[in-house]
Amino acid sequence: MKARPNRRRIELNLPIAASSSITRRRFLTGTGVILTDAANVGSWGTVLADQGKPQPPKTTRVHFRLVDDQTGQTTPAMACITDANSNEVRLPPDGRICTRPSSVQEFYSGVKFNPDPNWIGPVRKMQGKGDNNDRSYVYEDRPSIPYWGDPVIYQTSGNFHINLPAGRWRIKASHGMEYVPVAEEFEITGEGELEKTLLFKRWIDLPARGWWSAMCTCITRLTIQRNGSI
Repeated sequence: MKARPNRRRIELNLPIAASSSITRRRFLTGTGVILTDAANVGSWGTVLADQGKPQPPKTTRVHFRLVDDQTGQTTPAMACITDANSNEVRLPPDGRICTRPSSVQEFYSGVKFNPDPNWIGPVRKMQGKGDNNDRSYVYEDRPSIPYWGDPVIYQTSGNFHINLPAGRWRIKASHGMEYVPVAEEFEITGEGELEKTLLFKRWIDLPARGWWSAMCTCITRLTIQRNGSI
């Protein structure tokens, strides 16, 4: 009788301490962003934790909370903050100008996860014709997500801040395909602080109807059959 192959179950959702040198591969549900080990981030993002640095002069510190309307809890989401007039992109938490999106090489070589709530991870180009180095050439001037009208998109923790100069600004955020995207314009004076809360309302609840993402299930828990190959 043929022996049954050995099977081993691997858990991919192990906790990682902030001070640990161990990293893990993460798939952010509903975002399409994969974060891996290597520290390879450029001018497009923030990798250092906020260390209580003083607020720059002539800026307003805007504290955003992105909240699930059903649970009342803050939730990770993809977002973009732009100047409402010029469409210039600013990145949390220091409000630096986004000079370029992430490159293909940066995505594939890996991005080191940072637990700081103000860390935004990779910045993905969403509008305009580019080239194979910014993952946009295949879109032929069309956005990769039909409703996304801003130049880029990046992940947020759902509870973060950004320092912005005086003017009129716009934030757009998305919490996956089952929630209605949110967008809001706001004006600031360039001083003090401001708190803003954006609510994500469900468009449809597919798990409640018996539908589950196969990708999420496979990424969270894999069963590997050890027969000489994976």
